[in-house]
Amino acid sequence: MITLYECRNILVEGVQLRNSAMWNVHPVLCSNVTIRDIFVHSRGGMVDGCDPEASQYVHITGCRFDCGDDGIAIKAGRDIDGRRVGVASENIVIENCSFEGRWGALTVGSEMSGGVRNVFFQDCTVKKGSSYKPFHVLYIKTNKRRGGTVENIHARRIKATDVDREAIMVTLNYSLTGPGYGPIVNPKVQNITADGFTVNGVKKTAVTLDGLAESHIRNVAISNSTFTGVTTAKPSIKNADGTTFTNVTINGKKV
Repeated sequence: MITLYECRNILVEGVQLRNSAMWNVHPVLCSNVTIRDIFVHSRGGMVDGCDPEASQYVHITGCRFDCGDDGIAIKAGRDIDGRRVGVASENIVIENCSFEGRWGALTVGSEMSGGVRNVFFQDCTVKKGSSYKPFHVLYIKTNKRRGGTVENIHARRIKATDVDREAIMVTLNYSLTGPGYGPIVNPKVQNITADGFTVNGVKKTAVTLDGLAESHIRNVAISNSTFTGVTTAKPSIKNADGTTFTNVTINGKKV
């Protein structure tokens, strides 16, 4: 609905966007972007609330996302073309927002081939809306054709309820039979923190890390967090190194 291409010093403030056919606010190759106090209502698929792509110094604050797809999805180009352009999304702060839609409240990927780094997701709420339950609170997704690096993703002080899949989901096996073009260039995903999560009601697992044998997820730290009403209490950790849980309980039991 709104695409900003190769722009600088952007303010999108106080608008209401309803029933777009695809992504709602999409800054591409932009810098110094502020998105403040907007409301997005969308239904269906491919109708993300906000998709910063290959953009730097982005501040998203005070927004409400009631979306049929991701609330915020950070992207940086896809496969060969994303690596050719080679511009990362970086230095992004998301705070004081509410999420009532499907899929991820904050998603990174799956189009992340130019790289995503230095993302701060804080002081936000995630809950069931009028139409959807959220699938994930934090969702990082990529696959072996994407290449690129996702690193330094930091989430803190997040409150969530009624999560329909995994609260924290990191997968390097996203849609391997679907999206993807070109040679295999394994992505790198590392340095992810989640601190101060309070999540009540998770249909699957609190934390799932799903790496590749050829490319392990590295250095995920979960701390000072409480997950209750979780169907499968044991976290699912596969092909991940350096994972730590500090002062974390799931269904009342320390991890």
